[in-house]
Amino acid sequence: MNHHTSPETAVKGQPPTGLKTESGLDLSERCRTRVSPALQELLHTAARTADRQQVCVYAVGGFVRDVLLGVHDEDLDLSVEGDGVAF
Repeated sequence: MNHHTSPETAVKGQPPTGLKTESGLDLSERCRTRVSPALQELLHTAARTADRQQVCVYAVGGFVRDVLLGVHDEDLDLSVEGDGVAF
């Protein structure tokens, strides 16, 4: 089961589900408005690759902190369950 939503598996016209924090912060909206288009495309590419390889990939570290705080940052760290080198 995939834990992310790539453009291919998302329902068109609807935001991905399950991306709100307990306080109601909409993380998908925060990513659309605070993450550069180039970095958004990189995240979508990682999600599509994970879908094809049937693995889970997660954004981690400072990127996640900065999205939560609303800070613009171009540093992205990804963690892959399984063989990260093969990914």
